Amino acid sequence: PGPAGPAPLPLAEVERARELLQPLAAEQPEGSNLQAAIERLDFALIELNTRPLVAADDIEIAWKLLVESDEG
Repeated sequence: PGPAGPAPLPLAEVERARELLQPLAAEQPEGSNLQAAIERLDFALIELNTRPLVAADDIEIAWKLLVESDEG
C-alpha cells in the first residue's frame, strides 16, 4: 500500500506553468485574472512542501482564474 494522504504535487510542473504564464501577464492590465493566477501559483510554490493541501487549493484557484473571463 502507498503512503496515506495526497500525492505530492510536482514542484517542477507548477514552476513551469508560472514561467509560461509570466510573459503573457506582462501584457495584461493590472489586477487581471492572469496576474492573480500567477500570484496563486507563487503561493502554491511556497506552501508545496509544508502544506500540500493548501498548495493544491491555490492551484485550483489559479486554474479557475485562468478559465474565467476578466470581462465577466
